[in-house]
Amino acid sequence: MKFRLFKNLIMKLVINNTKMFTGYFYMVQFEINKGCLNIL
Repeated sequence: MKFRLFKNLIMKLVINNTKMFTGYFYMVQFEINKGCLNIL
């Protein structure tokens, strides 16, 4: 029982971190694209 609770907590952390990382990655991509457009 305790192990299952622990597993759920880890899964929640992993999912939240993945969402945060994905958002950050898209932001970086957007900045790079904007920079490339400015160069052109």
